[in-house]
This record gives sequence, C-alpha cells and structure tokens, in this order.
Amino acid sequence: MWPYLLVGGLFALGAVWQPLRAGTQPKERSVFLFFMFIVLIGFIGLRHNIGMDWNNYLIIFHRVTEQIGLTALLGRTEPGYVLILELGALSGLGIYGANLITAGIIVSGLFYWARKSAEPWLALVSAFPMFIVVFSMSANRQALAAAAIMVVIGLWYRLSLVGRIAAILACASFHYSALIFLVFVALDLKVRWEIRAVLTIGCLALMFGILLQTGQSEYYVDAYGNQTSEAFRSEGALYHLALNAILASLYFFLPRARSILFPNRLLRNLAFACLLTVPLALAFSTLASRMNFYWFPMSMFVAGALPQIVDFKMRPLLRIGICLVYGLTMIVWLTYANSAQAYIPYKNLIFMDARMSVLR
Repeated sequence: MWPYLLVGGLFALGAVWQPLRAGTQPKERSVFLFFMFIVLIGFIGLRHNIGMDWNNYLIIFHRVTEQIGLTALLGRTEPGYVLILELGALSGLGIYGANLITAGIIVSGLFYWARKSAEPWLALVSAFPMFIVVFSMSANRQALAAAAIMVVIGLWYRLSLVGRIAAILACASFHYSALIFLVFVALDLKVRWEIRAVLTIGCLALMFGILLQTGQSEYYVDAYGNQTSEAFRSEGALYHLALNAILASLYFFLPRARSILFPNRLLRNLAFACLLTVPLALAFSTLASRMNFYWFPMSMFVAGALPQIVDFKMRPLLRIGICLVYGLTMIVWLTYANSAQAYIPYKNLIFMDARMSVLR
C-alpha cells in the first residue's frame, strides 16, 4: 500500500505547503508540480500487472500486434486507442509503451484542468484515490477519454458549437462513452428550455446511433447494463459516487458560494448530473460507476476552490482536513475493496529485476 500513500502524500504535501510559499516566484512554485507530473506518468504508465483490466488490455494489445485486421479490431475497441497500441508496439516496449503514452495523455489532462482551479494541488489530491489509482490504472480507454474531456471542459467557453462537438467526438475515439458529453453541449445552449430538451434527446439519439453503427451497443449493454452476474456489478458504486456527490450537493447547501464553487453553467450541469447518477447506481451499479468518472472535473474544481470560501486563517486547517479525508479514502479502499487485490502489491517496470523478460 505504501507506494500509493507515498505518491498521494506528495500531492498532499503540495496542497498544504505550496500556498504557504505564495510569495515565491511562479517558476519556483512550478518545479515541484512538474516533478510530480513526471512521477505520476511513470507511476501509472510503467505499472506491471496492476488493475482489474490488466489482462483484458493484454488481450487487446496482442490482437493489434497480431494484425487481425483493422475492421475486426475496431469492432472490439476504439480507433484512437488502436493507434496508441500500434505506437506502443512500434516503440518496442509493448503494452508498457502503450500504457506510457496513455498515462502521458491522462496526466496532461488532469494537470491542465487542475490548473484551472483556485488551488491545483487540492484538485489533484481529490482525484488521486479514485480517478488516478482506481480508474486510470485499470480502465485505460475510458480514463483516456475522461482526461481528454477535462481539456475540452477547460476550453469549453473558447470553443464554438462545432468545436465542442468535434472535440467530444475526438475524445470518443478513445472510449465511446465520452459521447455522453454531447448532452452538455445541448444543455449549455442559450435557448428556451423546450428547445434544449429536444436537442438533448437528439444528442442521446445520436450517441446511441453511433454505438449501433460501430457495433459497440451490445458490448456496452453487457458490460454496463447486465446486473445479473457478480462480475458485472460494481459493489462500491455508491461509495465512488458519494465522493463526487457530496461536493456536488454544495450547490444547494452553500448557495452564497455558488459563484466560487460553480462559476459557470457547465460545472452546475455536471453537479446536477452527478446527483442524478446516485439513484441510477441502485439499478445499474457498473453504469453509474463508470459515468461517475466524467463528473470528476466538477469535484476537482470544487475541492480546489473550497479554501476560498472560508476565512484566510482557517484555510490551512481546511487544506489539511481535505487531504486527510482523501488519504483515508485511499487507505479504506485499498484495505476493504473487493478489487483492491488487483492493485496490491504495487509493481513497476523500473524496479523489476528481469525487465527484458517482462517486455518479451
């Protein structure tokens, strides 16, 4: 467990220590952030046999390297991820090369969005237990899509309507579930609510149409809609959702702080979507759990903004409290989650004795 706590602890250190050095030069304050950027890429990208989906991605990788054929491959996975797997194979690092590229994109998206928050370190602390460890170190494709969506959210109000749609389609090339963000394009339009409702339904229809055309609809129904088997249920879905839902609920509990915690319509809509996902978990736990990871930009932003709504003297205590909550979350999950055994012990290619045999 200690490698996870060590890396997470470094983010917590940044969250508590960096605000105390506000008088230092920006470049000096950015050195530690860049260091953690590199550390996190290696921590995620060079992991060995970590995560519930490790073997599944090995199978997908071997299908690509065995050159079954592009049509057959695209029927099993998304085109953007096929490209990453091909690059991984060409690098000579195999699945580790693909994972390293994947980690580079994920961490870039996380850090880009975190810097949009009032306190980037706190935003990253809030993402570490569930988004970085549980999600990004297992569900490669969807983590890619979710992190790419963070970049789109950061650019949201600088993009045109066509630009938003194009960016979301690009994110969906990593995982088709990112198409759900087409709904937020419709919801963010400044038109009458009746028109927004019709457009939202149209976006949902477009999403299902793309899934049908790509042959992915049956896979998604089996993977996320089948609750009859233990293998397809996410027992911790409500727990995962609670981490985001508690922060989303601050929209209602702290109305005077809305302009700080939820400064635009998109973040408010993400908060509403998060709260609406909670009851969904009772019937479709896996679907709700996977959708929840698209709401992390909202919770990251809110976590990073929380110190701004309290008295200046109370801010250090609040930062420490937030870090302790997420640290405890990491410990509890690694200790009691039924899938935690796929993450412990942590192994990394850098520290393995027989690296070359692993690559083969």
